[in-house]
Parts: sequence; structure tokens; C-alpha cells
Amino acid sequence: MPPRARFAQYGNQGESGVVGIERAILALADGLKPPPMLDLAEWSAENIVLSPEDSASRGRYEPWPFQIEPMQCMSPRHPCERVALVCASQTMKTRLMLNFLGYVIAVDPGPVLFVEPRQQDAEALSKDRVTPMLRDTPALRGKVAEAKSRDAGNTIDHKKFLGGHVSFATATSPSSLAMRPIRYLLLDEIARDEYRSSSEGDPVSLAEARTATFPNRKIVYASSPSDEGRCRISEMFAVSDQRQWEVPCPHCGHWQSLEWSGIRWSHDGEPVEYEDRGEKKSRTIPVEEPEYMCAGCGNLIAERNKAAMNQAGRYVAQNPEGKFPGFRVNQLVSPVVRWGEIAQLWVQAQNHPQQLKAFVNTRLAETWQERGEAPKWEVIFSRRENYRLGAVPEGVRFLVAGIDIQKDSIWRSESVV
Repeated sequence: MPPRARFAQYGNQGESGVVGIERAILALADGLKPPPMLDLAEWSAENIVLSPEDSASRGRYEPWPFQIEPMQCMSPRHPCERVALVCASQTMKTRLMLNFLGYVIAVDPGPVLFVEPRQQDAEALSKDRVTPMLRDTPALRGKVAEAKSRDAGNTIDHKKFLGGHVSFATATSPSSLAMRPIRYLLLDEIARDEYRSSSEGDPVSLAEARTATFPNRKIVYASSPSDEGRCRISEMFAVSDQRQWEVPCPHCGHWQSLEWSGIRWSHDGEPVEYEDRGEKKSRTIPVEEPEYMCAGCGNLIAERNKAAMNQAGRYVAQNPEGKFPGFRVNQLVSPVVRWGEIAQLWVQAQNHPQQLKAFVNTRLAETWQERGEAPKWEVIFSRRENYRLGAVPEGVRFLVAGIDIQKDSIWRSESVV
């Protein structure tokens, strides 16, 4: 109720003048109180509007069930300092970080550093996702100055708003990571090669150092996984509390995280065997419409149950003593990606190691483990080229030399790149 209406409500009750004025003042003060602080999930659901450049859906943002708890932990008032997101594509990673940036601009301002692997990634994020969000979300409209050629307050890589600013930096540019103190740090795709340490230092450590002066800092690490043994996001997730999204079986209620090993369809026309209330059954299931075998009862779950299962889902910490919240979500729970689409991509990726690696990393949110034998030496030997001694061929960027030490000899090899 507006303060003026409250004044009328409380001030004209036929009471003494003093009491009436006191009531009116209290009502006015009540009307001027700021609204209660919403957490990131609540604010996003009430305010974020999806832009056509940013999403296949348009209009008011409705968080998927598995997106809510991560946003609650990402909220500036949540006591944790760090959050790790291990995500498949099209599940929540970038969307949640954009929501976080919007929340900071509108509700809890402060300096923000948003780090992408490459310069083109940072520019695309700023132009194609942040700018449309600022334009289409009413709560953000007017918070950041209009972009003008001479206005240093709103450029592709730096935007100012009341009480703070956001800089879009790249992992390959150490100078952009060490320019100014920041309260909020968003590190996107930290499993990518660009985040690996260079002669100028570790990009993640350089960026983290910028938050040292803020006791109320918040750092978000987000990425799809990469190679086993050198995956930065998996290392972060390992020391987190490792929350996995679990859903109940519609047949027996068994709680489980949906993993690729549970997807079933008929390979080579062979029927799929399963259990239905203790009875052994089998039927043919096309790859276009695979089903999920419950780890509890052995029955098959049709994809039409996914929405209800997600609605009832919950995160379960696998490492409760972890240092900070960590969340893992694969594409099997995505409301917009069908199991049949994922299964067909898996079939297409067979005998194509790079496609299969991308499938494991970006669809299943798992690290990739190299398998198979090393290439035969004849294949590599056949690709050799002859170069004149004492001269560097045109177009060469690096000279590489190697020494192979044997028991009775030393072999030298050289190559150019």
C-alpha cells in the first residue's frame, strides 16, 4: 500500500491528534521500508526476462528445479565464498552467471570480474547476452549507461553501474586479470586450455587475488569437464561437497542421479530386458525413444516422467565435509534436450574420438579418459619433411628439439611448428 494511503488509513480513525499523528508516521515509515532482500533464485524468477538473442524461450524466466539451489548458494548473502558448477551444455552454467550479474547490478552492487577463455568469448558474452539482458529486463533498465562511442562507462569490456562495475576479461591476458580489486568473480569454462598456467602465472590465481580485500566476496567456478587428470573444474568439484542432482523412480521411489549407464535402447534389434514388479520382461526400444533403467527396481522409466521427476528432485552431497558447495548436472535431466537426441549423438560419435570426447564432456558432464594404443611409428615417420641445415623455414613459429637418451647412445630429433 502506498505511504499516502497508509497515512489515510491510520490517521483518520477519530482518535486524539497525537495518537493519530504517531500512527500516521509509523504507517509512513512502514511504507518507505525497502522490500525484503530476495536471494538470487527468487529475484531471478521475479525479474529476469529472456531475450531472443540469448534463449530459445522468450519472456519471464522460470528456473528449472535443479537451478534453484545453486542460485541460492551463489546469492551474495549466502555464507559460502565459493561455488563450483560442473555442467553439461544447455543446463545452467551461463544462465546462472548472467542472473548473478543482473542481481548484483540491481540489488547488491559491487565490482565484478567476468572471465572467459578467449577475447572473442568475452566480446560475444558482453554483446550477445549481457546487453540484451540489460535491455529486456525491466529491473535492469537504466542501471547501466547507454553505450556511446565516447562513453567510457559502457564499452564491450567494461560497464559501470551505480555502486559498481563489471569487467569482461580473458584467461589469456594476465594484465586484464590484475587491474583492480573485485568483490564478485565469475570464471567461465575454467577447464579450457586457456586457463592453464603460463610464464606470467596461473590465470585463476591471478583473478582470485583481486578478491582478497573483500571479506564478503563471492567466486563462481563454472565449466564443462575436460581431460582426466588435468581438468580444473573437476579438481574444484573434488574439494567441494559434491552435490549430485537425484530424482525418484516413478515405479519404486528409489533416489538416483541419472547417468548414461542407465539409458537403454535396442542395439542391433535385440530386445531390452527389464523387471516389472518382479516379473522379467523384454521389448524392443528404438534409439529415438530410449528409456532409463532404474538402479533400484530394474524397471524402465519413459522420458515423459522426466518433468515430474525433476520437480521432485533434490541435491545430495556426496562429500558433506567439502570446503564449499559444488553442483554437477548432466544433460539427461535437461527439460529441453531429449534422451533420443543424446542417444543418437552417441551413436554418431562412435569411431570418432574427438566427437566422442565432446559428447562425454559437454553432454554427460564427465571427464574424458584417453583409450587405445599410441599411433604406429610408421604413420608419424611418413609425415616427416626435409629442411636445409642452418635455416628456419618461412612460416615457422617454434623450433622444437628433443633428445632420446638410450643406454649406449643419444639420439637427437628436431621439428618445426
